[in-house]
Amino acid sequence: MTCYHLATQGIEYLPHMVGAVCVSRVSCYKLLGDAVLAVWGSLSSVNSAEDAKNALKAALQMQVSLKKLNDDWTKRGLLNFAMGCGLNYGEVVFGNIGSAQKKELTVIGDTVNVTARLEGLTKDYRCNLLMGEGAAALVREELRLQYSDRRAVKGKKQARTL
Repeated sequence: MTCYHLATQGIEYLPHMVGAVCVSRVSCYKLLGDAVLAVWGSLSSVNSAEDAKNALKAALQMQVSLKKLNDDWTKRGLLNFAMGCGLNYGEVVFGNIGSAQKKELTVIGDTVNVTARLEGLTKDYRCNLLMGEGAAALVREELRLQYSDRRAVKGKKQARTL
């Protein structure tokens, strides 16, 4: 019975998360299991700061949407979900990447890898959102930010401010 509920919740979860991303001028997104990889500024960009602000708005809207879903699931006797977001800013390789058999519009590169590590660290820090230094600098005027730590993320020797 639990597997059925989790599958049902997954069907309800993803449309809300994608909806939060798509209202904020996203360039591309793809689903990775229950995760959403979203990119701003690669196809059309006003400027880097606006792209970062749109990414932040999407991350905050995802949290609002998840809160509403969890409230509904609690009323229905279902398990709650937790979710963390990682935001980062930097250069990526963007395009139809893959092979002759299968290509996909996506991004690759160090910035993408660090962003994934930031998302993973939200569990360790018990927070909903972690930003890299570059993204934080671009949205600092929109939001009061709290310094979390300075540490090397998995696969990196140099410490970064979180």
